[in-house]
Amino acid sequence: MKTTPNTSNALKETLATKIFWSFVIVHVLLWSILPELARYTPSYDIIEAVNWAQQLDWGYDKNPWVIGWLTRLGIDIALGKSFLGYYFLQQ
Repeated sequence: MKTTPNTSNALKETLATKIFWSFVIVHVLLWSILPELARYTPSYDIIEAVNWAQQLDWGYDKNPWVIGWLTRLGIDIALGKSFLGYYFLQQ
Protein backbone atom coordinates (compact mmCIF):
# COMPACT_ATOMS: atom_id res chain seq x y z
CA MET A 1 0.00 0.00 0.00
CA LYS A 2 1.41 3.33 -1.00
CA THR A 3 1.25 6.23 1.49
CA THR A 4 1.06 9.80 0.37
CA PRO A 5 2.10 12.71 2.55
CA ASN A 6 -0.80 14.57 4.01
CA THR A 7 -0.21 18.13 2.85
CA SER A 8 -3.37 19.34 4.53
CA ASN A 9 -1.96 18.61 7.99
CA ALA A 10 1.35 20.25 7.09
CA LEU A 11 -0.47 23.38 5.90
CA LYS A 12 -2.55 23.47 9.08
CA GLU A 13 0.57 23.18 11.24
CA THR A 14 2.30 25.95 9.28
CA LEU A 15 -0.76 28.19 9.58
CA ALA A 16 -1.06 27.45 13.30
CA THR A 17 2.62 28.29 13.80
CA LYS A 18 2.24 31.58 11.93
CA ILE A 19 -0.86 32.49 13.93
CA PHE A 20 0.89 31.66 17.19
CA TRP A 21 3.97 33.77 16.45
CA SER A 22 1.84 36.62 15.15
CA PHE A 23 -0.11 36.57 18.40
CA VAL A 24 3.07 36.54 20.48
CA ILE A 25 4.57 39.49 18.58
CA VAL A 26 1.36 41.55 18.74
CA HIS A 27 0.95 40.73 22.43
CA VAL A 28 4.48 41.79 23.33
CA LEU A 29 4.27 44.98 21.29
CA LEU A 30 0.87 46.01 22.62
CA TRP A 31 1.67 45.27 26.26
CA SER A 32 4.98 47.08 25.92
CA ILE A 33 3.67 50.19 24.19
CA LEU A 34 0.23 50.60 25.79
CA PRO A 35 1.46 51.10 29.38
CA GLU A 36 3.88 53.75 28.16
CA LEU A 37 1.07 55.61 26.41
CA ALA A 38 -1.71 55.04 28.93
CA ARG A 39 0.07 55.72 32.22
CA TYR A 40 0.89 59.26 33.15
CA THR A 41 3.31 58.15 35.87
CA PRO A 42 4.85 54.72 36.54
CA SER A 43 3.88 52.66 39.55
CA TYR A 44 5.88 52.65 42.78
CA ASP A 45 7.30 49.22 41.97
CA ILE A 46 8.79 50.51 38.73
CA ILE A 47 10.28 53.55 40.44
CA GLU A 48 11.75 51.31 43.13
CA ALA A 49 13.22 48.98 40.51
CA VAL A 50 14.76 51.93 38.68
CA ASN A 51 16.36 53.08 41.94
CA TRP A 52 17.86 49.61 42.42
CA ALA A 53 19.07 49.72 38.82
CA GLN A 54 20.94 52.96 39.50
CA GLN A 55 22.99 51.20 42.18
CA LEU A 56 23.44 47.78 40.53
CA ASP A 57 23.86 46.22 43.96
CA TRP A 58 23.77 42.51 44.62
CA GLY A 59 20.48 42.95 46.43
CA TYR A 60 19.24 41.35 49.58
CA ASP A 61 16.46 39.00 50.70
CA LYS A 62 13.56 41.28 49.78
CA ASN A 63 15.13 42.62 46.60
CA PRO A 64 17.18 40.14 44.59
CA TRP A 65 19.90 41.48 42.32
CA VAL A 66 18.43 40.25 39.05
CA ILE A 67 15.57 42.78 39.24
CA GLY A 68 17.97 45.69 39.31
CA TRP A 69 20.08 44.27 36.51
CA LEU A 70 17.10 43.59 34.25
CA THR A 71 15.67 47.01 34.99
CA ARG A 72 18.99 48.57 34.09
CA LEU A 73 18.94 46.62 30.82
CA GLY A 74 15.42 47.95 30.13
CA ILE A 75 16.57 51.50 30.87
CA ASP A 76 19.49 51.07 28.48
CA ILE A 77 17.20 49.64 25.76
CA ALA A 78 15.04 52.78 25.95
CA LEU A 79 18.17 54.98 26.18
CA GLY A 80 17.01 56.25 29.58
CA LYS A 81 14.21 58.35 28.08
CA SER A 82 11.15 56.24 28.92
CA PHE A 83 9.99 53.08 30.63
CA LEU A 84 9.33 51.37 27.29
CA GLY A 85 12.36 49.08 27.66
CA TYR A 86 11.23 48.10 31.15
CA TYR A 87 7.72 47.25 29.90
CA PHE A 88 9.25 45.31 27.03
CA LEU A 89 11.36 43.19 29.39
CA GLN A 90 8.34 42.49 31.55
CA GLN A 91 6.82 40.63 28.64
